[in-house]
Amino acid sequence: MEQLNGHRVDANSSIYSTETQNEGISHLYINLGDADYACQYCNATFWYGEKLKGNCHQSYPKMTEAFIKDLNPTSRNRILEAKIYRSWIGRNPPYITERSYHAILLARQGDAIQANMEVSEKKQFTTYLIPGRTYRISGFTCAPTSNWQQTLDNITSLSFTRFTKVVDPDDKTLKVYPVLTDYIGCYINSGEKEEWGNPNKDQMLLRRIEIQNLKNNLQLSSTPATYYYINPAILELPQYKAEYQAAFDQNPPLQVVRHPYQDKEQEKMRNMIPFSKLLTENPLTHTDVRFTCERTITGLDTSREWYYLSCATCPNKIQINEGVIECKIHGALLSPTYRYNFKAYVTDATGTITMTFFSPKADDIVGISCQTLVDSLENPDPREFPERILAVIGKQHIFQFHYNTKMQDKDR
Repeated sequence: MEQLNGHRVDANSSIYSTETQNEGISHLYINLGDADYACQYCNATFWYGEKLKGNCHQSYPKMTEAFIKDLNPTSRNRILEAKIYRSWIGRNPPYITERSYHAILLARQGDAIQANMEVSEKKQFTTYLIPGRTYRISGFTCAPTSNWQQTLDNITSLSFTRFTKVVDPDDKTLKVYPVLTDYIGCYINSGEKEEWGNPNKDQMLLRRIEIQNLKNNLQLSSTPATYYYINPAILELPQYKAEYQAAFDQNPPLQVVRHPYQDKEQEKMRNMIPFSKLLTENPLTHTDVRFTCERTITGLDTSREWYYLSCATCPNKIQINEGVIECKIHGALLSPTYRYNFKAYVTDATGTITMTFFSPKADDIVGISCQTLVDSLENPDPREFPERILAVIGKQHIFQFHYNTKMQDKDR
């Protein structure tokens, strides 16, 4: 790495004063004074305390050029040249309040890193950080990557503040940067638009998009930084299209309706798919999808309990600590309630699946609430199935169900 000597800049220069700019600064911010040193090569400003360790010339602090791939959470005193690949405002749906500002920085070597900023400084950085432009950046800090608004598989992220220096590089020649590609797949379908927020003010539109890869084993969550390229201009496109066409001719993707119909009769027919087909699908590709069938209960799994003690407010199982009945969400309880939790076998002409029935939906199947049934038994035992539950065998119902994506493969 090249070491750059620094010289002190005039105190009346355009450096922000911490004495007059305190309002709105995060409580996590540590005041190091003014960034009143500047690199003699690129004019990047930095603090005296950021000088290189081991630099014996204390009057001339130094900073070093850095590549994204060399940065780690403890890196300091670095100058970075990178292209602004994406920028976006961080929100926490369904709330549309602006929480933060973010950008993806891309190096010519193909490495990328995310930069995070306080939303109060958005106005400053929307002026500087223009997607597609290349900048020399200094006065930033490195930190471990958190889950909030994370878009990259990089353990290090950058933190930009009002003291971060962003300048155009002196070299104005065209520089080739790669294109970030996280996932290549085949578009299957799109859901309907969902409106979030206040319709009289800011509002957000959300749409579910289903994309499958050849192995059909990924569940993706998009972020405000996600871009979709339809038939991207890449040399491999004809090969990919041929492979997907061959794969889907053999095992075409399941066509499902993700949103409920307003008409009740139409809703009873939504996603009526043979069990044999559902048993071959990857549950993760159908998260939150509701399927429907009109079939018969052919048996019960009597090896497990048919009810459990729960919180009276929520379905969480209660805990008893030193004689005190507690819910992990609602705290101490005066008394618990009983809820159904039994498994039954449902069969169609192509196969048999296991369904788990919970209160209150199970009340309609059994014909009585779990609390009432338990109260009617002289000596209730969760492992002894009463006649009222055994009587559901042989009965036909219209069921609406979904995959249990939290279970192990052998338990689905």
